[in-house]
Amino acid sequence: MMQEKIKIIDELRTKVLRGSGDKAAEAQHKAGKLTARERVEKLLDPGTFYEIELFSKPIETGLPVDKKTIRGDGLV
Repeated sequence: MMQEKIKIIDELRTKVLRGSGDKAAEAQHKAGKLTARERVEKLLDPGTFYEIELFSKPIETGLPVDKKTIRGDGLV
């Protein structure tokens, strides 16, 4: 049972770290921008950043954007 729960968390972590997906990252790159995690990677020395609240979600506002599942919400 514990192994199943660990597997679910690992799968969710992988999904969250992918961000909005390849299409969204590609759109950022075409616009000459980096994704948030790419910016953090360039900004900080390797091994000095530890992301907390990876699974956090933004506050719901009642707007259509709330329907998207965005985790690890934040600004860089």
